[in-house]
Amino acid sequence: MGIMDNNITRTDTAALGFVILKIQTAKVIVLLGLALLQSQAKGATWQVTPSLTLREIYSNNINFAPSGREEDAFVTELTPGIFARRAAGRLNLNLNYRMQNLFYQGGNRPSVINNQLQALARAELLKNSVFLDVNSTIAQVNNNNAGRIAFDNISGPRGNTSEYRTFRISPYWRPHLGGYVVGEARTAYSTFSTGGNTSLSSSDILEERINLQNGPELYPLSWRMNFLNQDIKRDAGSAGNNAILNNDVRFQNYNGELRYHIGRKYAVFGQAGNFNNKFPGNANTNFTRNGSYWTAGGAWTPSPRLALQGGYGPKNSFVSLFMLPTKRTTFLVTYRDSKVGGTTTGVNQFGAVGPGIGNLGPGIGGIGAGFDGLSTGIGGTAVGGSNIGINNQFGNINRGKTWFGLFRHQTRRTIWDAAYFVSTTTVQQLLLEQPVFPLPGQDQFANPAVDPVTGLPFRPIDIPVLTDDVLTRKRGQLSVSGNTGKSNISLTAYQEDRTFQTLLNDQTVMGLTGVWSWRFAKRASSILRTSWQEIDIKRTDIKNDFTNVSLGLNRNFTRYISGYLEFRHLLQTSNRSNNEFDESRITASLNVRF
Repeated sequence: MGIMDNNITRTDTAALGFVILKIQTAKVIVLLGLALLQSQAKGATWQVTPSLTLREIYSNNINFAPSGREEDAFVTELTPGIFARRAAGRLNLNLNYRMQNLFYQGGNRPSVINNQLQALARAELLKNSVFLDVNSTIAQVNNNNAGRIAFDNISGPRGNTSEYRTFRISPYWRPHLGGYVVGEARTAYSTFSTGGNTSLSSSDILEERINLQNGPELYPLSWRMNFLNQDIKRDAGSAGNNAILNNDVRFQNYNGELRYHIGRKYAVFGQAGNFNNKFPGNANTNFTRNGSYWTAGGAWTPSPRLALQGGYGPKNSFVSLFMLPTKRTTFLVTYRDSKVGGTTTGVNQFGAVGPGIGNLGPGIGGIGAGFDGLSTGIGGTAVGGSNIGINNQFGNINRGKTWFGLFRHQTRRTIWDAAYFVSTTTVQQLLLEQPVFPLPGQDQFANPAVDPVTGLPFRPIDIPVLTDDVLTRKRGQLSVSGNTGKSNISLTAYQEDRTFQTLLNDQTVMGLTGVWSWRFAKRASSILRTSWQEIDIKRTDIKNDFTNVSLGLNRNFTRYISGYLEFRHLLQTSNRSNNEFDESRITASLNVRF
């Protein structure tokens, strides 16, 4: 009992609340299963995999203290988990849960329990027509990215961690009205809550989305209509009665298009829309303004591999180029000059772009474009969970001169991605969409960042400071991943400028991440991982540089048992001495799957 602490009682009490949330999520998923399993029992395909991870860790600076005040510690980690998957019939389910138990000897830290959950269920209530999605997550995040940030839950400054919990239920209808109307009408209710010392309020989010277009029967005439309404109801959180940060937020826009095709190559169109957003406080985000707009223009599509269109209006003008120069190369760029705009991205939870006009189907790491609606999406290798999915033409217009671009080139062994976008959103929405574990079918380089051996998630280090501010993100990202047979390599670079509704938190973030895994023997492999991030806080003139380097050796003893030995070094330098730290860590791990 020497490593136990009286605070474990308080931790258990907090954990009980989290378990209650998991039970509520499980109830919904179980109800969906009971409703459908009777008719699908014979064809059901279940995969259930319990697991157990035991790690012993030594850190020479467990609290990330400045030089001269370091405290070392031994940490014992015991993490049971379960993964369940059902992919058959009218119900699809993915559930991944881990309970991370950490026991400290040294560093004056109490034992803690961290819950990590990602649950997704999709039910087809009426064949090819009415569906129901249920999602839930539990994970940990750094409270403040302006100080000493942690890469995982093992070490770090005490009090700079919050556990956030999300739940989302979303029924939707996909009409197929005789070839005249197709699309999707969706409503969703989401909850977001967090604990710890944070100014991020808990929120209830009610959302309605309608994306409809004509079917093939009306050609050469085509039309679309789109509507988004997102009401974010916030409680006071721990920020007190700050009138700027604790008011509710609303994103609302609606728009439509009428297009006439002149032969196979040409088309003329007219678009109109309106933005009616509500941002509390000073609303200093430079990319938002309410109002209506109209645009008239034309399109030239000489082949399925090339399309150019542009339009002009007194409040909104744009030009867009889409190319498929080869079967393995996709390129799209849009330039827009708009006097109105500002709304959230058109991305569903966990990076899967939802149905719409020209939208991608669900999938991580895919890219595609539907030119008529210019709705595009890209997922892939990213740092800390920043998949990109943009409903560019009819869901994500921001005021001012903005660019949007996507590029992907794929060879037999490599994938090259590049993207740039501007979007206006909230931190709650970003965390609601943040994956905790990779989805089935993702490799170890796919978003989000997890320990490639244990599967435990790392904390996303490029999430904005936890605040209720509405923010506008201008993000550019480059990534390449490759496979040489015995080696897998992934490299990612990104830069993001964040403009908040107040002037307190404006930030510029730059980062690099690299992962190299090498299978040098039949049952043995090495993993080299490095990441660097620089964050510049404009108002307070704080600049921090964070570096993480790790080298690990993995050995598979049997099909179900593996061991792992790792050395990790964390370093942060800053123009503020109290933000600097240096930690070295050695980890021995045993992982069992049942």
